[in-house]
Amino acid sequence: MSKFDYLTLLVGEDILLKEFNLILHQPRIRDISIIGEENFFKMLSFLFIEKENIINVLSEKKDRAEVEAVYKDLTDYEIFYSTAASDKQQDGEISIREGATQIFMLLFPDYHISFEENGIFYSDKDNNFRIINKHDYSILRDQIKEVLCLDGLGGEEDYNPADDRAREIAEKLKARKKRLAKDKGKKKDMIANYVSSLSIALPNSSINYVSSLTLFQLYDQLKRYGAYKDSELRLQAHMAGAKDVEQKDWLGPLEK
Repeated sequence: MSKFDYLTLLVGEDILLKEFNLILHQPRIRDISIIGEENFFKMLSFLFIEKENIINVLSEKKDRAEVEAVYKDLTDYEIFYSTAASDKQQDGEISIREGATQIFMLLFPDYHISFEENGIFYSDKDNNFRIINKHDYSILRDQIKEVLCLDGLGGEEDYNPADDRAREIAEKLKARKKRLAKDKGKKKDMIANYVSSLSIALPNSSINYVSSLTLFQLYDQLKRYGAYKDSELRLQAHMAGAKDVEQKDWLGPLEK
């Protein structure tokens, strides 16, 4: 179930997270381009450090009941924090903590963010301090995943850029000795290709315009354009005499 109103995400304005009295900025494609697409996806890996993911991976080699007993009292934040603390940055790699810090700076530019053992501390320009405790962290994480289209709302069903890294993080929690290998299986330059394609497909569009979109807007425009072209082709087929061609309204709700 969506955590935000469809129109809120579609318009692309900043979002007030009432649970934390925190303003979340929906980054534009051009903001992501400063980081670089490959680095951006690497930085997102921390969002997939979840208890359930860890348990599922470790249960492939150990008894699930034993694994669940080990992790049952840990929160997702505690697992993230301990993993980030033991992840030492090496040349050419982005550490888990650095990645998380960069993503939070992108999403919450008006705050100073600090990851501490008891939770995420943040302060505004007036030095008002607040904390997102370790039990509420998963709420914020899931909100971030929706805004960045990492929960299936914004792309294909198999779009999950950090699956491989999440698996390796789980293995690292078990062994504590293995290094995180480079991400595999990601679609190279996926966002860049979408920007290039959409700038040509949409009337009176340009790379500059598409670069001003958020990720949600980008994926929504792609799906809406796909629905329009599908409807157009169905109509042409029907007019050409094709039988049993179902007509679809491209102005209706988009398929998730």
